[in-house]
Amino acid sequence: KLSPQQYPKNMPAPMVDVDAIEEFANETSIASKRFIALEKLGNGAYGEVFKGALFRQHGAPVLCAIKSLKEEHRLILAEKYVSVLE
Repeated sequence: KLSPQQYPKNMPAPMVDVDAIEEFANETSIASKRFIALEKLGNGAYGEVFKGALFRQHGAPVLCAIKSLKEEHRLILAEKYVSVLE
């Protein structure tokens, strides 16, 4: 289960970077070690939404939204999400 965490003090502050979207555009999943949930924004019908920081291979971390699916929706929605990306 995802929960908000303290941002590491030794890391540069996450920034808004629209151009960073291209770096992740072809990825269908991102390893959990590459992001951190900072603040819970709310609940939706399918799960929780968090404000987060996504750590890039190169460059400063970027702000992002993290959607965490409820277990009962995970398989069906994950398959739909991946098919939309393809």
